[in-house]
Amino acid sequence: MNSAIQMRCGRILLPYSYLSERTRDRFVATLIYSDDNGDTWLPSPSNLLVESGSGILESGAIEPVVEEVEDGRVMMLIRTQKRRLYQSLLR
Repeated sequence: MNSAIQMRCGRILLPYSYLSERTRDRFVATLIYSDDNGDTWLPSPSNLLVESGSGILESGAIEPVVEEVEDGRVMMLIRTQKRRLYQSLLR
């Protein structure tokens, strides 16, 4: 886990990545969120996978970070082994 933010609406977002056997041992990026100041947490319905093509352990979507952009959407940046950052804009 690299970052957690609280959005202007009060929602707390905590992005993370995990090793998934369902994706052929690739890391998947996702987040959990709370609308009650952290008392309860819900998983995002979306999981983000990056096909890196490498056979090393840290393949896939790793080290996600999030930021709320001006219009209230959330941008997630995800590190990969492709020497690139992937970006996802969440609603």
